[in-house]
Amino acid sequence: MDIGYFRFKDDRKKTMEINAMIHSFYGLTLVFFNEDDINYEDKTVVGKYYTVDGWKSKEVALPKIINNMRIKKPKEKSKVYTFLDKNSYLLFHNFGSKRYVENLLLENKLLEDLIIPSKIITSKNDVIELFENNNKLLFKPIDGMKGRGIFTVEKNKEDYLYTDQSSSYTINEKELENKICKISNNYIGQKYISSKTKNNLPFDIRVQYEKNGMGKWVKAQTYARVGLSNPLVSNVDKGGAVIRGKSFLKNNFGEEEGLKLHKKLNKSLKGFPSKFEKLYDFNVSTIAVDLGLHNGEFYLFEVNSFPGGTFARGEVAHLRAAHTKYLVDKFKL
Repeated sequence: MDIGYFRFKDDRKKTMEINAMIHSFYGLTLVFFNEDDINYEDKTVVGKYYTVDGWKSKEVALPKIINNMRIKKPKEKSKVYTFLDKNSYLLFHNFGSKRYVENLLLENKLLEDLIIPSKIITSKNDVIELFENNNKLLFKPIDGMKGRGIFTVEKNKEDYLYTDQSSSYTINEKELENKICKISNNYIGQKYISSKTKNNLPFDIRVQYEKNGMGKWVKAQTYARVGLSNPLVSNVDKGGAVIRGKSFLKNNFGEEEGLKLHKKLNKSLKGFPSKFEKLYDFNVSTIAVDLGLHNGEFYLFEVNSFPGGTFARGEVAHLRAAHTKYLVDKFKL
């Protein structure tokens, strides 16, 4: 049975090989292809598949189930995704912008205690309002990814300390207004959460859920991402390290406190995937919840609809292969 693996560019070679081999265990052949490999008229693709002799190519009918990736530029990629979504079962769908997801969670009373007070910045009045209850604010693009474009502003007596990923300097009120004008309607402003290690390095905790071979939600992995070269973000693409979550919490906060935090984290997210899935009218196969930790309290950074499997590669590949086999049997393909 051919299963599609669609990317606009190839994944890491090791990731592709692991996924191919594990799917093979379930009697499935992963066919790797990109947008240039699709024949829209014949509904076929020319893709690569992995064998004991290395990578081979073949033309196959468009697979009925496709492991797909995020659209980074929707306007440019809409044709291919419209075609794939119409003719195949896509494993992954976009949950919507960070703001949309947060509003959805609040409306449905899910993780509401973890959501950071924030608002879309439309004018300087929005920033003034946020500063009424907070001395330091974080600003991030509404549709940002991987920590790009994030900066903070801290209020001093007369001026403000502006910090981005490469610099930090003092600005006055007029300069702040100019920066606000540039980001108007494109940025979210929120309370700054100082999620830092004992060595003052930024970190977040990712809890990744996948569906298994019985169609049930399970936790694939919990891990901490620690920023090593960036003062604002823990995204490892910007330079950082990955540590298993429970070990990180114990090592950073001590054995007793670390275990308490780990239990608190699990309790906060208990039953979340199945409840969250019900908010959408499409299938959900994977969810990653990214959180920060400030003064002993967890805060939601993001609910991610397209989490990669790089840092839990084996667990994620196995679960996705098992779930794909479950879908093949369920749909009698």
